[in-house]
Amino acid sequence: MQVGLSVACYWVVAWAVTTYLRPVNIDVHDNNTIYLLIIAIWYTLIKELNLGKMLRVKTYSELFAEYFALVVISSGLLHLGSLFLTDSVPTLILALFACLNLVVLFGFRMLSYRIFKLLRGKGFNTRNVLIVADDESYLHFIDRMLFIRDWGYNVWAIMSDGKHIKNKYESHVRVLHEHFQLSEIIDANVVDEVIYCKGKFDNEEVRALIYACSEVGVTFRVYSELLSVVSQRSHLTYFKELPFLTFANNTKNYFALKVKEMLDFLFSFVIVVLISPVLLAISVAIKIEDGGSVFFRQRRVGLNGRIFHCLKFRTMVENAEALRVKLENQNACRNPKRIKPQEHSAALNYQPVLFSELDVNKHFNSVKALERVLDQFGIEFLNQFELSTIEINYLKEGLAGDSLAVDTTQLDENCYSTTIVRESDGIDLCCMVTNWRKRSV
Repeated sequence: MQVGLSVACYWVVAWAVTTYLRPVNIDVHDNNTIYLLIIAIWYTLIKELNLGKMLRVKTYSELFAEYFALVVISSGLLHLGSLFLTDSVPTLILALFACLNLVVLFGFRMLSYRIFKLLRGKGFNTRNVLIVADDESYLHFIDRMLFIRDWGYNVWAIMSDGKHIKNKYESHVRVLHEHFQLSEIIDANVVDEVIYCKGKFDNEEVRALIYACSEVGVTFRVYSELLSVVSQRSHLTYFKELPFLTFANNTKNYFALKVKEMLDFLFSFVIVVLISPVLLAISVAIKIEDGGSVFFRQRRVGLNGRIFHCLKFRTMVENAEALRVKLENQNACRNPKRIKPQEHSAALNYQPVLFSELDVNKHFNSVKALERVLDQFGIEFLNQFELSTIEINYLKEGLAGDSLAVDTTQLDENCYSTTIVRESDGIDLCCMVTNWRKRSV
């Protein structure tokens, strides 16, 4: 039905464009090719995306997302097919067809859902359900099964020995004792489905219920809050006939994955070709600067911890990897013992962190920390000396509401050790060593 509607949408768009917008002479062979492509592509994708089934419960937003993906992928494949197989089909017709097709298919599915929900609410197309429960069951699920009529389920009975279940639901539906044999009940009555929703999951009991339902062709379902968390990300797989419930964190739609891989490669290739003059200029500039290699090759950590080799333009010196071992011990962050915190006096002047000293993450800005340190030296000192070198070791992050003090100790004639201290816990937020030299006249 949906494939037929898609073919009709193309016919309507082609007729409307040639009649009202501009006359287009489309070859009969090209028209027939487009019809065959629509039938093949739309039938395959509707089947792959599972859009041919009329599910009982689904939101309109989920439906729209699924049909939007269907139309985008199908129209893209149709356009590619028309480029290679036809000569007279304009792009305007294909674009208008995609828009009309999305509206028609989504509208048709919405109308179908509304009609089926209306019929189920009136008692048509319902399925008789037997619920197996206990006092620790998910009662909100039982309530929804009982009172939401447009789901199309009629709770025929609840099998439970729980006193709370009996007191709450006995006035609405029959409650059966668990000593009854399930096979005898579903043989003697009209039961379409059995739903197990006990809070305490009993493997032996569930296995017996599955066998009993399979003997007479009754659908067996298990409801659990765990299953609502994993949603549609789980599926059953087998390793040497051993079943596993697999929670897939990536797409299991192989066709969609391959289409994405093809489009990624195509777009990447086009972009690389377009910016190739810029890449060539960068390569020449790197080679002219120091005569070293243009590219830098390094091992990186990829998906799921796998190691791969990354190739990029070299922005460091030629032997940067070898030099790192020699230089990292000179880094204050790598070697915090180079800057030792000082003993603080009790009479420190604590000042609150101002709003202007916070960054976007509501943390004390590291640049403002340097400003507080420089302010401690005074105007007269700063007029005579200028900062030669500075080493900073950041230990903790300051937050809004903190009160901070700056404690400075002179190590030698032109070297000072400065620490920023937090009042609430006495913790050092950062330690600095500053070296000064006289300003030139």
